[in-house]
Amino acid sequence: MKNKIKIDTFSANSLEILKNSKEEFYKKYVQNLELIIQNDEIKEGDKFHKLICYYLKDYDIKKFESALNKEESALWENLKNSKPLIEAKCTNEKFTEQPFFIKEILENKDFYLTGRFDLIIKKEDKYIIFDWKIKNIPDNYIDNMQTIVYLYAAEKLFKTNNIEMVYYSLTKDIYKIVPFDNNCLEKIKEVIKKIY
Repeated sequence: MKNKIKIDTFSANSLEILKNSKEEFYKKYVQNLELIIQNDEIKEGDKFHKLICYYLKDYDIKKFESALNKEESALWENLKNSKPLIEAKCTNEKFTEQPFFIKEILENKDFYLTGRFDLIIKKEDKYIIFDWKIKNIPDNYIDNMQTIVYLYAAEKLFKTNNIEMVYYSLTKDIYKIVPFDNNCLEKIKEVIKKIY
């Protein structure tokens, strides 16, 4: 890895990989040495992300619902009655599948953070970020780069630190709440310094 790496745009996932292994990051994002395997869990996750998005935007989803198998239909009915979806459905100020692109500077070089929030709702003066997980919430969800990047991006976009992030397991009906951390940007920069 003696060559200079010219990467300036980072997703939460790429930062999590970099945080855990500089070599794995290099293989995946510099050498493009990764096989993309689309497993059933990823497909199911994509399906439910879209279904939740359309449902919260009040689109007609009958056609999508009719395409669900028996297990998926049962899960979908449970989801519609879950606390996070009921709360989101009743909230006027919400953003579903909201992309972000944030510019920052490290060592006199620009870098960018990119991603997409599954859902953000505004409840009184607090912004709540929801992230749907089909099964498991990350073990280290508090220090996960997705948490750190998303909390920071929301702070930049909404100009407040009255933010929290909620990971919600769709199939297990459990959720974990993470409050805002004032050190998000510093944690992000520490990871990026590995390639600078």
